[in-house]
Amino acid sequence: MVSGWGAPGSLLHSNKRMTLVHGFDEVLHGEEALNLQMFHRADGDEVPVLPRKLKWPAEEYFATEPIAGSRVDDVRSVVLDDATRVSAKGALTWWHLDDCGEFVFQVGLPEAREVEPTCLLGQSGKPVVK
Repeated sequence: MVSGWGAPGSLLHSNKRMTLVHGFDEVLHGEEALNLQMFHRADGDEVPVLPRKLKWPAEEYFATEPIAGSRVDDVRSVVLDDATRVSAKGALTWWHLDDCGEFVFQVGLPEAREVEPTCLLGQSGKPVVK
């Protein structure tokens, strides 16, 4: 998805905000701000579902299997569809639709490169404030 897809007034079925990519590298390091969304299917999915391997807040309420040591003994929802979305800005999103509605967990990934500070730093290295 090209940045801006789904904005108010945009046509969701238009190809104007969609593009084909050959891999994650184009999404993370390309010139255009993109989001890559991959839906997960149970049958023959060779790619691991990364968000299921991460620790999320209150994850027991959205689990597909009981979690050992959690406050909840049984599964609270039935997942109908889920997807992983990665953005060029470093966000990892786990989207899923279950029998209770649509839910999203999102986390910002750490920067892998040196980033210029977004504020003025003094000689001590601390932000300058007035």
